[in-house]
Amino acid sequence: MRFDFIGTGAADWDWSNPASRGSTCTLIDGRILIDAGPSVPAKMAAAGLSPAAVTDLFITHSHSDHFNPENIAAIAEQAEQTVRVYAAPQALGRIPASGKLEKHALKPGAAVQTDGISFRALPSNHTVEDIAEDTFHFLIRGEGKRVLYALDGAWICGRAKRMLEQERAPLDLVIWDATCGKKLCDRRFAEHNDLEMIRMLRAAMLKSGLITDTTTHIFDHIARTLWPADPRELSDLAREYDGIPAEDGMPFVL
Repeated sequence: MRFDFIGTGAADWDWSNPASRGSTCTLIDGRILIDAGPSVPAKMAAAGLSPAAVTDLFITHSHSDHFNPENIAAIAEQAEQTVRVYAAPQALGRIPASGKLEKHALKPGAAVQTDGISFRALPSNHTVEDIAEDTFHFLIRGEGKRVLYALDGAWICGRAKRMLEQERAPLDLVIWDATCGKKLCDRRFAEHNDLEMIRMLRAAMLKSGLITDTTTHIFDHIARTLWPADPRELSDLAREYDGIPAEDGMPFVL
């Protein structure tokens, strides 16, 4: 599987500035998008990626930095085929109707198969304004690999842990919400991770067999105000915690 990190920023970046990190969005194998926020069209163009090949769009939650209904509709209009959108019902209701969109409601535990890659919606520890709306992490399987896409969110819910344990095989890659960086004990602890939280999670997951020593860890959803501004310092901090810092336009092949 190939992952293109289109945007890697948390909500405190200036989306109008082309030099800033974009709103968090990831493209898998050139055709499956996870989230589509305000800067996605510009960041896709900057990375030389086209919406034409997009077939599926999975929405983690409806916060505006991850979910822009107008951009979702625009991506579908540029796609060469109908785009299937998977999201909580409350989010689907906010997307304009279009003959180029198929809307599919997600709930925790739901499994979706799309051309050789499967997604399972896991409950995440994150909330939106409508507290009845489910928010999701995703267990992604393809080409014999297992990936946990875990953002936005903090820690891992008990139900999500049970679902991961049902796999009976360790994860090959975890893409972490690492919003808070080295800002420890931040007020966002209930909905976003800092790097010490991730360190503790990794130790527990290793003991539980959910990951191994060879599992790759990528830190994503980087907050402008909570990570070092200097790129070298940021990279050094990620290495200190044995992870790869996501960058806009970064490709990663698993």
